Amino acid sequence: MEIDDDGLSDQIADYATLVAKASPLQASYEIGLLYACLLPKAMRSDAGMYFTPPALAKCLVNMATNAGTNWTTARVLEPSCGPGTVLLAALSQMVEAYAMNGERPPLEILQDRLVGQEKDPFCAWIAQVLVDLAVLPMARSGSEELPA
Repeated sequence: MEIDDDGLSDQIADYATLVAKASPLQASYEIGLLYACLLPKAMRSDAGMYFTPPALAKCLVNMATNAGTNWTTARVLEPSCGPGTVLLAALSQMVEAYAMNGERPPLEILQDRLVGQEKDPFCAWIAQVLVDLAVLPMARSGSEELPA
């Protein structure tokens, strides 16, 4: 698809560059917001679309940590994961917990312990892609492949 307005095309390219440089956590939120803005207001309202800001996702994970959550054994179920912001915050904490023990989390374990549900198929796809991108460096540095 080609956009005739050079100004709009440049703005989209600038936005894409910024999102590509963002952390996976921030990128998930930004991509989710852009997607939601492109939907009709009635559709967003009917679906109850609200995406958790990265700062709130981190706060939720910190609250769980302060409550004594063992992130090397924790199981996270996000029943309305949107673009995956809370999942990515939990994933980051899981990886950090393993690193504190001098370990790298097995990718199969992360797959079993990090579960997101989302009724919007595009948001579910965004979440899956961003979680996969977040664990890709671990897959590259080890002998494991990304779980199917």
